[in-house]
Amino acid sequence: MLKKEIFRKFKFNNQYQIIGDFDFFTKLSINNNFSYIDKPLTFYRMHEKNLSKIKLKVYVEEMTHWINKNNKMFRNLGFSINNQKIFLLKLRIKIFFFKLLNFLGV
Repeated sequence: MLKKEIFRKFKFNNQYQIIGDFDFFTKLSINNNFSYIDKPLTFYRMHEKNLSKIKLKVYVEEMTHWINKNNKMFRNLGFSINNQKIFLLKLRIKIFFFKLLNFLGV
């Protein structure tokens, strides 16, 4: 839960279709303390119409842009974004295999 003032001070980047929440909360976490509840509070339903599945190429493009744009800032703050780079590589591999399977007609 976030206080209303947070949304007045910080805005979602409209440039992103898929990773807007990732960008928002990552940047928010730089200057704010976060806590967490170590219990599932909701469920996320995965299905074939999820935007992150339908627009996988857009997802990769946005993550690539985000990494290139923010890598230096996070490195200067003493943070590593290597996990995001690994995630991006996995997405690219996934796209490659989807294209390969489509090409083979599987």
